[in-house]
Parts: sequence; C-alpha cells; structure tokens
Amino acid sequence: MVGPGIAILSAEAAGLRKLGPPPASPAFEIYLGLFDPIIELARQRFQAGTTDPEQARRLELMVASLNAEQSAAAKRFGLRACGIEFNAALGGSG
Repeated sequence: MVGPGIAILSAEAAGLRKLGPPPASPAFEIYLGLFDPIIELARQRFQAGTTDPEQARRLELMVASLNAEQSAAAKRFGLRACGIEFNAALGGSG
C-alpha cells in the first residue's frame, strides 16, 4: 500500500500546486508544505520495507505525526475532506 500511496499523494500535491498561487493563509501554507516531507518519509519507509522493521516503524510514526499536523491544518483552513489523514484513508494505522 505504501508504493501506490506515494503516487497518489504526489499527484494530489502536484494538482494542488497547479491551481496557482495559494491563498494567503498560514494553515494552507502548512497543509501544502507538508506534502514534500511526508512523501519523502513515505519513500524512505517503502525502501526500509521488511529489511529494517525498527527503522520502518520509526518512519511510520514520523509520517503519522506529520499527517496529523497536515490534517489539522486542512481543517483550520476549511478543507474538511482533506482533513482525513493519509494512513487512515489507506486503512492503515496512524
């Protein structure tokens, strides 16, 4: 699920950025700005796979933390549907 999820998240981020300049909102800037670190950590998690379960778990926790922050920013901006955390949308923990 991580590999396809990365592609979905990358496409969502690219689509939002193509909409033009973001509105002047700290919450939206946080929401949009967290895509890149979440995607990078998800890629690292994907690479860790089953070869390093401890590292994979640490990365999962970091992604979950950033997801929670991004979700909260989306809700503050008024994007209720975007407030669903990535891991929860995939049916995972987080």
